[in-house]
Amino acid sequence: MKKIITCTIIFSAILGCSHTQNNIELVQTDRIKVNQTEYVKPDFILDKDVKFTKGRMPASVVREDFKHLSNRQLYFLSSYALYKTYQKSLKIKDEIKSCPSFHDLMLKEDIKNKQTVNVDLSTEFTKVKDDISLAAQYPVLALPYSDQADLYSVMVQRNWENPQEHLEHALKEHYKNTEEELAQLCETGVSPGYYIYENLVTYFKQQKNFHRTKDGLKALLKVPVIANMLIVDSMSLDYKINPIEKYNTWLLSRSNTAWINEYFSTIKEKRTQRLSKNL
Repeated sequence: MKKIITCTIIFSAILGCSHTQNNIELVQTDRIKVNQTEYVKPDFILDKDVKFTKGRMPASVVREDFKHLSNRQLYFLSSYALYKTYQKSLKIKDEIKSCPSFHDLMLKEDIKNKQTVNVDLSTEFTKVKDDISLAAQYPVLALPYSDQADLYSVMVQRNWENPQEHLEHALKEHYKNTEEELAQLCETGVSPGYYIYENLVTYFKQQKNFHRTKDGLKALLKVPVIANMLIVDSMSLDYKINPIEKYNTWLLSRSNTAWINEYFSTIKEKRTQRLSKNL
């Protein structure tokens, strides 16, 4: 009974309303509404009308040799690989020196030497200045710029000047928040974000009608590692052919939520189509 109550409390937090009030609301869009007193997790911007196709996406190819890894191990491996990607893109050399909870796993997977994703730090998101309806196509706009405001709100307040400087500042802020969770995982083996993921694994397996819905999407994007998948995917140059994708694929398959990749692909396609029209 105690476990059930704990699950209910944690999942209620996932679906709760945001307590941070300093972000600018956007017309024609929606927010995932993260329950937090300080702006740490990205409160992603979504289109008002988010739809998933009735047909299922082709199944991802997953490696059989990952079946022996626990959910906790996969959560860590995916989180660490995404953390290293931020580190590479920001040219940060310092990193977590000790990880007792996953030391043997890191050696076995040789995770430190895995190729990271190449990302594009372009400032194409400035197009939102003239067309707010495009905001959902740029997940980076929801990155925390401070503990009270996101990148979008700061860009509006500063009239969209020096976008590169502000993007890098927001990414560094988000990197620090990501590093804090990773440090906790390394020290204790778990984190609040991991517990949310673990509860979602159970919830999504039981509640089939929650799949491929806007509410389901919002719940998933409140899990730190999945939020990082979206951010990196939206900026990536070669994500789907990169070695670290295998960890993400298995992590999502454990909760039967690989359908979120359809959302990742959709916002990328919208940006590509718009660029093609402009050319």
